[in-house]
Amino acid sequence: MFITGFNPVYSEASIPKLQKRVTDLTGTITHTQEKELEKTLKDFENRKGSQVAVLIVPSTEEETIEQFSIRVVDEWKLGRKKVDDGVLLLIAKNDRKLRIEVGRGLEGVLTDAMSKRIIAEVITPEFKKGNMFFGIKKGVDAIIKVIDGEELPLPANTTPQAPTNSSSNKKSSYDSWIPFLPLIGFVLLIFFTVLLGVLKTGAVVFLISFIVFLILNKFSLIFQSFYISLAISAGYILLFGFFKWLGSLEGSSSGSSSSSSGSSWSSSSSSSYSSSSSSSSSSYSGGGGSFGGGGASGSW
Repeated sequence: MFITGFNPVYSEASIPKLQKRVTDLTGTITHTQEKELEKTLKDFENRKGSQVAVLIVPSTEEETIEQFSIRVVDEWKLGRKKVDDGVLLLIAKNDRKLRIEVGRGLEGVLTDAMSKRIIAEVITPEFKKGNMFFGIKKGVDAIIKVIDGEELPLPANTTPQAPTNSSSNKKSSYDSWIPFLPLIGFVLLIFFTVLLGVLKTGAVVFLISFIVFLILNKFSLIFQSFYISLAISAGYILLFGFFKWLGSLEGSSSGSSSSSSGSSWSSSSSSSYSSSSSSSSSSYSGGGGSFGGGGASGSW
């Protein structure tokens, strides 16, 4: 008599493709609620760099929620590569179980104990009342607040945010001038170009006036002749320079209008291309982060 052993075979729940930050396979939340969560997570990722995703499935089948969760994050690769700052909030609705899976780079701040508290004190009380969306929303907000306390690399092409409100207000006021800098620089360039030309002519006017007054005064009253000549040349510079500057502005504006009309086709075509290219590249994907099993699970 032979006794043969065999390994039990169980079915694995399929993992959906990562296409957005909030994936609901159960129809638990409305489209509007999904968009609200998506915006919150997108704004956070743009500001902080960390990737947080929400996945709602009917069941993990015969797998534990921990087994299914680690399979999901291994495939989705949430978080930035070598920063490993990804988080998955997984909810198995019919199993009445949930898990917060934490990337390696966040395990020091979003600890197992902290994840357990968020589940027990923030999310599941709402789930028990039937408020699935509010439980998810409050859980996401709590995760974001905890991660905000961790010093992480900023997202690519992002300037550091000012630590205080007053300094951030100053920065925003400075930023408001940025669009006008080219115009200000252009006006100053014309002004100083005209000014240099007028100063040269003004120097000639001063020299001629000074010589004339010296001759008229028979080379006496030198200081008076100097001051009178200086006043004449200064008046010339101010008056003539002003009108010449206005003429330069009018000429440059007419030239710029013709050049802008000539470039309208190129700007419109480039903008249409950029809009089409951005729409085609709007798909969402993980950043290559890794997970080591950190986090916590719960039920309601």
